[in-house]
Amino acid sequence: MRGARLSGYACEAIKACCIVAGLPVIDSRMVAFGDVMRLAVSRPMAAVGEDPSPPPYHALAYAPLVVLANAYRAARAEVFNIGGPVTAAMPEE
Repeated sequence: MRGARLSGYACEAIKACCIVAGLPVIDSRMVAFGDVMRLAVSRPMAAVGEDPSPPPYHALAYAPLVVLANAYRAARAEVFNIGGPVTAAMPEE
């Protein structure tokens, strides 16, 4: 759903319910703040409800959710219910 996010209290309980329901979950709470900021600001946006942009992906592009999930996985975030690694052209910093 456009604009949906999780913050606040009971995060673990809500996260567990979302995982069981099969919803995509990216939990970046244990990732260094600077790394999360870099991922959120300099990487592409998720193409959820949008057509993906053609690669290479950049900060103003829309990329498939699996591409973003892989970037968060590389930063050691927990990722659930989103397909495994897929290589896609994304510029290095």
